[in-house]
Amino acid sequence: MAKLIVQSKGFDRYYSLLEAAIEAVDGDVSNLKGAFAYATFEGVRVATETLSHTLGDDWEVVTKRWLIGIDWFRSKPQALTALRNLPRSSVKVPSGRELIDAGDCAPAVPYHSKTLIVRGVRRASVLFGSGNLSRSGLTRGCEVGGLLIFGAGRGAVGRLNDRRLTRIEKWFDREWRIATPFGNIAADYSALYREERRLRNPTPTDDDQAADVVVGSTGRRRVLSAELLQKLRVCDHLWIEAGNLHANRGPGRPGNQLMMSPMSRVFFGFPAVEVDRDTLVGHVLIQFERNLPRDHSLRYSNNAMDVLSLPIPETEGPTSYDQEVLHFQRLVVGSNQKFVLRLGNGQEVRKWRQASERILGAITMTSGRRWGVY
Repeated sequence: MAKLIVQSKGFDRYYSLLEAAIEAVDGDVSNLKGAFAYATFEGVRVATETLSHTLGDDWEVVTKRWLIGIDWFRSKPQALTALRNLPRSSVKVPSGRELIDAGDCAPAVPYHSKTLIVRGVRRASVLFGSGNLSRSGLTRGCEVGGLLIFGAGRGAVGRLNDRRLTRIEKWFDREWRIATPFGNIAADYSALYREERRLRNPTPTDDDQAADVVVGSTGRRRVLSAELLQKLRVCDHLWIEAGNLHANRGPGRPGNQLMMSPMSRVFFGFPAVEVDRDTLVGHVLIQFERNLPRDHSLRYSNNAMDVLSLPIPETEGPTSYDQEVLHFQRLVVGSNQKFVLRLGNGQEVRKWRQASERILGAITMTSGRRWGVY
């Protein structure tokens, strides 16, 4: 074993194994082969950012193959789509057609592998361990992983024709041959994944965690349940009553700072972890109707609420957001995601609210404003 990683508080980060796997092949990478039990969109983002940064210009030309499990609906459809949209990338699902035809994605034999094979002409590396293609698995969960390097020099533990390397490559190639192309089942999997009975009780992954208790300026305790956080992660639609936005742009000018329940950030791809007040959480790519999408900040404010900056009224957005009901739809663009924003009319709002109520995804804030996901 050339490298061992223990990811826990105060230790290394699992994604550093991805960096080491690329660096070990020493600029000679020709293909990547990844096999993971499941993938979340956030995990795909961490992995692709790490791999593309380490590979540099070679990222665009390296062939990528991904075997990703969908057992018990743990993989989000957008995660597999994002992997498939990478340059020179393809995705297959072990026993995919059988799982879809069964209707419940309950496997006869669970698919639980977690490995990455990096191949070059003169060197190769094999990552193996406990981390899935999830944000928790790559950045914060308690994980252990190792790296084997094959070839000459630089800590190699075996020759390029080593029987151990040959055995695992044969295993991957066999699994690849018999697996189902994701494109063949993408529509069916998405439809099953979004059935109301599943959105009502989503399958948890290690990216889900209990909400932090947040105390607002009024002293009231506000918290989102673990069940609602799971719905925020898996649902693709969020609506919210805007109320009257603060005049942050000056007197007489419509505001664009939307106050949301704390941890609403999970819907926009951020983890449900505690941060200090008045902290920038990140940026969200928002497109208002057919305008060009732009990055907008999301922060945790001094009043213990998540605050999303919306497209500027009168220029990038509508005339005003006051007393409107806002609707965000999550879409995959390449290997990233964007959120299409629109304002709803009375009939649409009733439809959105009913869809949220059917999956127990409707909330009333302490202010009386309502929001929900579906």
